[in-house]
This record gives sequence, structure tokens and C-alpha cells, in this order.
Amino acid sequence: MNSYNRITNANIHCGRIANPTELSGKETENSGKKTDDSGKKSDDGGSVTAPVSSTVSGQKDTDHTSTTQAPHKHHTSTTQVSKLIETMGDNTYSLKEIMELMGLKNRRHFFYEYIIPAVKEELITLLFPDQPKHPKQKYYLTEKGKQMINNK
Repeated sequence: MNSYNRITNANIHCGRIANPTELSGKETENSGKKTDDSGKKSDDGGSVTAPVSSTVSGQKDTDHTSTTQAPHKHHTSTTQVSKLIETMGDNTYSLKEIMELMGLKNRRHFFYEYIIPAVKEELITLLFPDQPKHPKQKYYLTEKGKQMINNK
């Protein structure tokens, strides 16, 4: 028996299945014994494995092949973005200057939770859009960002 068969047989025995299609309506070989959909071995003296369930957390078993969509990595509209827009006003600032004005210290958190969502929503834009790592890069409000301030 090669190592793949041992791993697969161990997974079947424990109720975990390496390839879920192995037990979908057909019998599967398990150490020379047959296993049916209920997870029971066909010989009388063998152990019984747990049946395999295709439902997840109480959901009904459906024929859908797609999974639920993962949440957005960055929030599309947050209180952080609103605070950023209000802080910037009509001025042009570097990341460091905005962080000082807002009293923030973690540059990575600030960039991913404030700047990126605001740029994606087109509320702020870069002074050098073709060179995002330009040493003199600064950010300013777009017309959409200015409208957001005026609507409050």
C-alpha cells in the first residue's frame, strides 16, 4: 500500500475524505473492503466510519457549485474615510502629514484602512498618479470628495 492510499484510507476511516467525489453514489475501495454512501464497511467485523455530510453549518444541500463570496479586503465606505476627508479639506498632504494631523502612528494600518479605500472610492487622488511611490507623493480631494464634505 503506498502512502497516498494510507492517507486516503485514514481520512475515510476518520470521516474526513480527501476527495469528496469518492463517495458520491458509488462504492469506494477501502483496504480491500467496500464502503457505501453511509460510510459503513461491508464486512461484519470492521469498524464503522462516520457518514459524510455534504451540508455546511446547517445549510440545505443544493446543487450550486459556487461558494459564498469572500468579504471585501478593504471597507468600501468607512468612518475612517470620512475622518480622512474632513481632515484633508482643500489642502494637499503627504501620508506623514495626514497621519500627524489625525494623530495616527501606524503607517501600514493608515494606508490600508484610510488611503486605499478613499482612493478606490475616488474621494482622494494622488499628485503623481503614474508614480505611486514618488518621493514627493501627496494626496488631495477629488470633486467627489469635496462634495462629500459639503453634504455633511
